[in-house]
Amino acid sequence: MLVLTLYTYEYTCPACFSVTNPANATASICDGDTPNWAVIMSNVTLDDPSGTFGTWQWYADAALTELATPAYWQHQGNSCEPFVATFYAGGICTLAGATAPIAGGQVSVTVYPDFDVSLLQATPGDCNTLPTLTTTCPNYILTLNTATMPTLPITASGSATWTVAISGSTCFLQSYAVPYVCGGCPVAVLGNAAPALACSGEAISLSLNIVPNTAVNGVDYSIQWQLNGADIAGATNTTLDTNLPASDCNTILANYTAVFSCLIPGGLPAQNINAGNTTIHPTYNEANITISNTDCALPTVVSACNYSISAPVPPPIAGQIGTSVWTVSSFNNCFADTPITINYNCPQCPTMATAVSARAAFAMALY
Repeated sequence: MLVLTLYTYEYTCPACFSVTNPANATASICDGDTPNWAVIMSNVTLDDPSGTFGTWQWYADAALTELATPAYWQHQGNSCEPFVATFYAGGICTLAGATAPIAGGQVSVTVYPDFDVSLLQATPGDCNTLPTLTTTCPNYILTLNTATMPTLPITASGSATWTVAISGSTCFLQSYAVPYVCGGCPVAVLGNAAPALACSGEAISLSLNIVPNTAVNGVDYSIQWQLNGADIAGATNTTLDTNLPASDCNTILANYTAVFSCLIPGGLPAQNINAGNTTIHPTYNEANITISNTDCALPTVVSACNYSISAPVPPPIAGQIGTSVWTVSSFNNCFADTPITINYNCPQCPTMATAVSARAAFAMALY
């Protein structure tokens, strides 16, 4: 006699974690800093009985397709205004075959700019006029050190000092001196300062104002402009017109200084005048783009440069033949949006589906 006994086993495959309390946070940082992602995500809770959570990654879009690199949280735009960007958390599941990140919430990051001397306007004092300092930035807070301000009539030379801060943050507290003179050595005050941002090869114009304006360059005073602490050959006038090329895909930080010296015997020591910092951004160079496009593999477009590369439109699909377009952009408008079109060919690509649960029945024959 043949007896069939049916044994039924029920099992559940490990499933990727789910997010039960996503991030919904705000954060403030200074330009050049990195958000404290660990603190931001500290209140996020997961349902993860199988221990499948790997790590968090940050994206520039809610669809979790454009990874955010440190360039995304650098300050951009007007150096008087804080820059606000929203980033989206994507959790990585460690299960084999799990490729799509799992949404974990979002954070709004406010990035405060560095001090920008070009936003200040100084007027030196003379025998009958007090020195002044004003700003074109409504977010700057100027505080005079009253002990340094002379009274009229001025009978000597010196400097009045202010501290400069930006509203809403403690990212900088900058001291700024404005000279006054009555007899003796002439003094210099910054006229045109270096811009905070420039593109590769863009013109940069700097200048000094001399008090009294009757003082003669080469007789009463001398000037030497410097770039990052080194003399610029032939740059000895009250104005400097220059530019810098960003030859590769990295930004260049340029600090300009004017060394002002009194030539009158017994005069004041040389004065180093900070003319500002400029970040030079590169223009587009297709040699800095890496494209991967082989049969039966989804195409990718990446770059080691501080370029913004959008998610492809439409997204390439495994197992199909099609065309997708990526857009490469500059974070500081140093080049126009540049499309990259890729035709991909993958008619035989395999696809994978991961089961999360199943039910199986086994039969055993007993004799």
